[in-house]
Amino acid sequence: MMTWNLNEKRPKVLLREPFSAKYTLLIDTNILSGGIELKSKAEIRWQVDVKNISDDGADINIITLHHRLLENNSPIINDVSGISNVFASMYNEIEVSVDVSGKVLRVNNLDTIKKKWQWVKQDMEALIEENEGFKDIISTNDELYASDEKIKMAVEANEFFEVYFHHFWGKALPGGKGNVFKYNLFNTSLIEWQYDLRQVSNNSLSDFPTKIKVTGTPVTIIGKDWVQKAYAAFSHLQLENPVPIFKDSAEYAVTPFGKVLNAKIERSEIVDSSLLFARYHYELIAENQEEDFPRTESLKENSGRL
Repeated sequence: MMTWNLNEKRPKVLLREPFSAKYTLLIDTNILSGGIELKSKAEIRWQVDVKNISDDGADINIITLHHRLLENNSPIINDVSGISNVFASMYNEIEVSVDVSGKVLRVNNLDTIKKKWQWVKQDMEALIEENEGFKDIISTNDELYASDEKIKMAVEANEFFEVYFHHFWGKALPGGKGNVFKYNLFNTSLIEWQYDLRQVSNNSLSDFPTKIKVTGTPVTIIGKDWVQKAYAAFSHLQLENPVPIFKDSAEYAVTPFGKVLNAKIERSEIVDSSLLFARYHYELIAENQEEDFPRTESLKENSGRL
């Protein structure tokens, strides 16, 4: 579970004790490109079990209980969501070992994931006559599932790891994290980010839950060359000297015994407010939070480890 390590002058959020919890993630998406605006709201529920805690990390088992598209304004989103859910089903049971920062070190149920691909592959092969595009999809994924490392990369891309382990795990607070490279929200060009990590709830380690604020700032110089490359696919919009505005910020409420109680993440890329932008809002909520507070009070009374 999480706790504050007072052996250092600055505290860290770390996994320290086992726990089980159900989480709901809500994802709101709003993308504008010219006259086309796509809006959607999706919901994912997970059963999460953290166990085998050590100084090096922990084992985490994640079962996806459901992944639903709640709202959308376009049939395009329905089509993409349907295809995505087929492939996501191969990862609805994940067993991994992670380090103290939440980075996936090892996928412990590789055989199960590979078997699921064979089942999905059989279904696709039966539909090739209706859609020749499935041939390319099968070929691409055959290559992916032949590589344990590529499967690990696909698991790391699961929304759970991206949202739950958001830069501050294992880092001294207040502090920072640099050399984080991510594609922009239109997935056209890399950006280097620096993250400011701060505890914002009264600066007291006895506060339960403790709130963490994460603020990202682009380090990459967003000059004319970068802009031309990043938005070349949108040249038909005739953008006039765009100066994109980026946002990547989050707030977390965490307990000292290993759970994120809730989190909100805002990501946006505003190239032109009337022609081109992407906005994402994530909200992670732990169910039955009231069960955590009696345990918290006990930890306060025995706070030698906190």
